[in-house]
Amino acid sequence: MKETLTLNSAFTGLKSGLVCSLQPTSDKTAAVTLNGNGIGAKAIRKFDSTGEVALASGDLQSGNFYLLVYDRNSNS
Repeated sequence: MKETLTLNSAFTGLKSGLVCSLQPTSDKTAAVTLNGNGIGAKAIRKFDSTGEVALASGDLQSGNFYLLVYDRNSNS
C-alpha cells in the first residue's frame, strides 16, 4: 500500500532524524511505503526483539496516530 504525504515543511531531501506523524484513513494489510513531498517512496518498517522488520497486517490501523522517524542507515 502506498501513502502519499504532503508535509508542512518544504524540504527537498531526506535526512536522518526527520520526524513526521501519520494517521491512516484505513487499516493497512500489507507492506506500506511513504512518499513525503514527492521525494521518493520509502518503506515504513518497525523494530521488534529481532531487529528491523517489515510491517505486518494490522500494524497500522485507521484513526490511530503513528510517529515515524527516518533513518538513512536503516532505510536505504
